[in-house]
Amino acid sequence: MSENLVELPDRQKHPFRNMEEDLLLLYRNPYPSSIIFRHYNWRVPCWTCGYSQKFSEVKEVTGGNESTIFRRATGGGIVPHWKDWTFTLVVGPKHPAFTNHPRNFYDMVHKAILDVLADLGETATLHECEQDVCNGAPPTECFQSPVLSDVLNAKTGAKLAGAAIKKTKEGVLLQGSVQKADLPRIDWITFKAQLTKKLTISFNSKAEKKEWPFTSEDHYLPYGERIHCEAWLNA
Repeated sequence: MSENLVELPDRQKHPFRNMEEDLLLLYRNPYPSSIIFRHYNWRVPCWTCGYSQKFSEVKEVTGGNESTIFRRATGGGIVPHWKDWTFTLVVGPKHPAFTNHPRNFYDMVHKAILDVLADLGETATLHECEQDVCNGAPPTECFQSPVLSDVLNAKTGAKLAGAAIKKTKEGVLLQGSVQKADLPRIDWITFKAQLTKKLTISFNSKAEKKEWPFTSEDHYLPYGERIHCEAWLNA
């Protein structure tokens, strides 16, 4: 059984499709004994928000609407997607890391980001305030509310990277964002290559590049029917 970190090609899709594809990777994972890593862009600027947030509240905070706000299957707060570097990590149910607590994934991924930023000359640190994860509710705006192990600018305290996690029997989905606007000196091609290497080491896996495993005919219908649905938009 191969325990690889599978790197998928970069993609740029509509926000609805970006979220649907993350769920395809989680629930129809073609590499259950591996970890999947991908970076993707957004065809149009938008916001995503956590699974439990109400559309009416997100709309009020962002000024967005049904065409610009999309709900993630993971938790967390509102994330703007027009100047960020977005990525997804899926841990297959047959990979040894699947048995880890979700908090461990959060720590490992952000430690890898921290190390890459340091290698590229950026001064950052991990947020250490445990009280921020104990308030029982997700922050309204993700990058205004750092939680334990988020990546912060070491000088200003501004949040540079955050993520949200969903764990099911089919695997672990981590959706992450790094704010590019706060890191103007970073070459993002180099960043991705370095992060892939760090994650491979962190998860004790072998890096392997694969082609995109789905076609345009592949859909995860529950995303539109139950997650980003008309009832939620009217809430």
